Amino acid sequence: QGRSRDGQDYKALLPFWGDIRDVMGYDLFRFRFFPFYLYTKKNNLESTSYLWPFISETHGDGLEKYRYFPFYGKLVKKGNHENSFIMWPFWHEGHSLDPKRPGEWFLAWPFYGHYKYKDAEKYTVMWPFISWSTSDTETKINAPWPFYTKRLSKDGKEESLSIWPFYSRTRAPDKIYKSVLWPIATYSRLGDDKTYTENSWCLPLYWSSKKVSKGEELEDYQRFWPFLSID
Repeated sequence: QGRSRDGQDYKALLPFWGDIRDVMGYDLFRFRFFPFYLYTKKNNLESTSYLWPFISETHGDGLEKYRYFPFYGKLVKKGNHENSFIMWPFWHEGHSLDPKRPGEWFLAWPFYGHYKYKDAEKYTVMWPFISWSTSDTETKINAPWPFYTKRLSKDGKEESLSIWPFYSRTRAPDKIYKSVLWPIATYSRLGDDKTYTENSWCLPLYWSSKKVSKGEELEDYQRFWPFLSID
């Protein structure tokens, strides 16, 4: 029991009956033999649940949400987007309600899905193993993830390829990374021509590190374990 910020007294006996105010960011929790009935209020957002969390309805702040889990659910955010599901998790679909950002999506899990939103488009088959996507910034392929992944930026300045665990490489401005039979052999270089850090190793016998700042060498060593060390 207690008193709310606006002076209202409240009492509750969990889980049977009562009201609880000003808790966990909510204005009100009202329950009757929880989880059979639950009502919550947070600012202008009100939610009523029966047999929580399976049946619920939520309204307020431009939001409408219905859930009859797992059979059907729908969410509408005014001026933003609309989502729904049927027999969760097997069928999902939705579309944008913003004319400036048109888009639509659906997923027949796990067999096939399609997502198109403004300048981005993605397809997936047997999610999450096979997918490919394009946008105004990059192209990505997973076939199948995580064993084969490839990414290429539209301007061609960034690229990554992974055939796990046999080989991988990443190239970007001021960044190079390569590996063979990860984590057995790797090489990385971060920085520009005058300031960079360079590391490589071939476990467990060899590793090296080099650091250069503004053209001045700060560190350079090699280890041929356990036979030789060069600094």
